Amino acid sequence: MFVIKKLSSKKARSNSLDFMFILKITVYLVLSTQWLYLQKTFGTYQIPIPVGALIALFLSFRERFRIDRKIEYVVIILAMFIGFLLPIGFTFNY
Repeated sequence: MFVIKKLSSKKARSNSLDFMFILKITVYLVLSTQWLYLQKTFGTYQIPIPVGALIALFLSFRERFRIDRKIEYVVIILAMFIGFLLPIGFTFNY
């Protein structure tokens, strides 16, 4: 009886860790696609700044629940490039 309870608690903990990992990767993916585009008023040039990727990297550095940083960095970098190729983000005219 004791063995069954112990195994079920390990399984519940494993499911909780999986959920946290998927949630964390999803947050990094959504954040990293956000860009801030600084654009001249007449549209002569545009400066893209990966604000979301910088925030995601900051969260990755400050996090206590670290599973695998390499996977997090790959997700952040790939999402950053996808967000750059697609016009995702905010445009600020100055």
